Amino acid sequence: MIRGYLNGIEESRSNLKALNPKPPQKRGRLKIRNGADIERKDYEWIWPEMLAKGELHIFSGEGGVGKTQIAIDLAARITNGDRFPNSGVSCDAGTVLYVSCEDDLEKTIMPRFDACGGCEENFDILDSQLISGEKFVLSEVLDELAEHVVDREYQFIVVDPVTALLPEKFDNNSTTDVRHQLHPIQMWTQKYDVAMLGIAHLTKNSQTKIAHRTVGSGAWIQAPRIAWAAAEHEDELVFGKAKQNITAGKGVYKYAIKEAFVDGLDQPRACVQWLEDAYNSDVSLNKLLDMPVVPRDAHGHRAKELIQDKLRNGTFAEKQEVIAYVQREVPISERQIERLAKDMHIQTKRQNNQNGSAIWSLPT
Repeated sequence: MIRGYLNGIEESRSNLKALNPKPPQKRGRLKIRNGADIERKDYEWIWPEMLAKGELHIFSGEGGVGKTQIAIDLAARITNGDRFPNSGVSCDAGTVLYVSCEDDLEKTIMPRFDACGGCEENFDILDSQLISGEKFVLSEVLDELAEHVVDREYQFIVVDPVTALLPEKFDNNSTTDVRHQLHPIQMWTQKYDVAMLGIAHLTKNSQTKIAHRTVGSGAWIQAPRIAWAAAEHEDELVFGKAKQNITAGKGVYKYAIKEAFVDGLDQPRACVQWLEDAYNSDVSLNKLLDMPVVPRDAHGHRAKELIQDKLRNGTFAEKQEVIAYVQREVPISERQIERLAKDMHIQTKRQNNQNGSAIWSLPT
């Protein structure tokens, strides 16, 4: 009787312990802050709505659109305290650190910088190799780099290209690997309040939205707060934001690559000419490029079948008539149909009427 009573007490005690477990031992590794202790701050902009202090930016573009020239042009403006494209306000002059992993410093980087009229005293270049000759991994040298940031008070750091400073066994298509590398870099830029620009490459697949065309994992675009892109559009070069979390998405800049002579050199060097009168503040880069331009799913295949059906047996038909015929069955835009027709080598002629409307026919 007594034993059963004591067993009941012990069982009740075990149940109470389960309801009120012992507080976990403090390990001292997790950082938790109360909201009342956190100071509120606005974003600070070097280039309004484009380049923010304390943030990592990714800049992607196809080969040949002048990514390096744009980066050097912006760096030169910061070293001089010049104004940015379509901005009437000059920025504060500051120091810039450029990490070049591909281009020759004497023949490419510095001559291009001079062609942009930059202040060389405010422009430093970090070798992509250590003094020992080994390539370094960016995320592993941040503490050492911080000493130079504090000493030189860098406002802007360019890594060209950012994919060159990754571990040897890094999987560029792995979201986990990309975020594992970008996270410490993002925390570091916030801590030292420096803007960093990592240059990446776009695939040539024009059928995919530009925000999804950065080579490798989508985390390259998803992780940063702002992502820039440059591309060729209707025989023009355009530049803008492919993705943004902290600013509006509209605003497309048009530019050209020109050549300028540099003192002491016989050959001219490439530099950027911003076409400010062609700046469009009412459209986003994604909207302008209207990707995807050609559907890759069943809609695209069905649309091609309908075009062929409408123009079979050598029939000529007005372009708008063909488009309307396709759109009655397939949810597809006019521009996408035009791109499909181009892929099919559809022949286009102008009618001799008042409107000069286009007519289509299958290739002969």
